Amino acid sequence: KEMTVEFYNQGASDLHLGRTDSALRRFTYAIELSPEFAPPYVGRARIHLEAGRFALAVRDLTKAIELLPGRAELHVHRGHARLAEGKLDDALADFDLAAGLDSTLIAAVVGRGVVLRLRGNLEEAEKELTRALAMDPTRPETHLERARVYLDWKLLADAERDARESLRMRSTSEGFHLLGV
Repeated sequence: KEMTVEFYNQGASDLHLGRTDSALRRFTYAIELSPEFAPPYVGRARIHLEAGRFALAVRDLTKAIELLPGRAELHVHRGHARLAEGKLDDALADFDLAAGLDSTLIAAVVGRGVVLRLRGNLEEAEKELTRALAMDPTRPETHLERARVYLDWKLLADAERDARESLRMRSTSEGFHLLGV
């Protein structure tokens, strides 16, 4: 177990330093040594997510969820991977599970809002994103997601307001794109 933890810690350090190939090898070795130790699955899933290997991320996150049931943030991460795969129903199920496990987890509420918008349920998406902003109004990505809802709804003044608020907090190309800049 000590070697497993050491390989995991080295992998986490490599990941932090941007050495993803080394991190991936170390996480995989930690998993081979102790397949019932969840953190390396989460680290490896993060690498897969960033590399666009969503099915592999889902596989690793599913294993981590089996090993650590009740961890809401793992369902959020898997929800994002499923969303990236275009599996909206599965993503929504994960965000719902996460919100059920931890009603204060803003990422689950935002994830629900994103899926609802993509499904065309703009009213419910706007409600979820507004609820997330009531929980924490300082998250620029939430303002940006609600701006997308307003844009889809053709509520241009509201979309511009949220896009500008997002940009005020953190300048992003998506925010400028929404404003037509």
